[in-house]
Amino acid sequence: MANEKNKKSKCAAEERQKVLAHLNMLAVLPRLEELVQYDAEAQELIMGMKFSIRFRVFNGPSILIAIGNGKISSTTDTTLSADTGLLFTSYEQANRMFAGEKVVPIPYWGAWKMADLKRFTQLSGLLEKYLKPSEDNLKDPGFKAHAVKMTLHTIAAGVAQVAQHDEKASHWAEAVPEGVAMFKVLPEGPAACISVQGGRFRPIWGEVKTPTVSTTFKDIDTALNLFTGKLDAFAALGGGDVRISGLIPMADHLNAIIDRVGWYLS
Repeated sequence: MANEKNKKSKCAAEERQKVLAHLNMLAVLPRLEELVQYDAEAQELIMGMKFSIRFRVFNGPSILIAIGNGKISSTTDTTLSADTGLLFTSYEQANRMFAGEKVVPIPYWGAWKMADLKRFTQLSGLLEKYLKPSEDNLKDPGFKAHAVKMTLHTIAAGVAQVAQHDEKASHWAEAVPEGVAMFKVLPEGPAACISVQGGRFRPIWGEVKTPTVSTTFKDIDTALNLFTGKLDAFAALGGGDVRISGLIPMADHLNAIIDRVGWYLS
């Protein structure tokens, strides 16, 4: 009995590391694209920088981050080459790096440019500032707006990863009707959508004209408090701070997966 319990616990821990690695690489890292659009410190860090790096987990996700011309782009296209390729030997090793620990991935391609990697590490630190904001930073309305937008985009991108790799969420995903679910902060955004077609989940940035179901947040503070767990979703719905219209069952199943995304990234 004890061995069986230990085995299940080990499998659950391994699944958590796997899902978290997919979220970190494919939902969190791409937010660097947005970070450099409005964070002055991030813009200064990449000034004059031309560098591309591919992160890859053994038998796991891979993403290429390219920095140049004052912008950052990301892609999962594995046919594109990068200046540097870094291999993590396990999901856990990748997650430890994202948690800020000092780990040493294997440089399997190109030169390991320490100066560029150091600046990349600093960018990751700035990204965390927006995704896990402090109360002091949130006093700035501009910062708050960007933090909410980046968090919303992380959630929208994260749903696909959790739906595919989390066993519990994959069962919920099978029940999600096809269509487009839109999430919008009133009055003028930000907004993001999740498209569900053929069992695949895909994020869409911005609004669509005729969503299958729409979830609107009364204002930026309502969205922020929901994302950070300071506001109960049922209380927000009951008080009218959050409104859902359209195909309600789609929203119900998606919200279960979204809660799972929050659980992994909390």
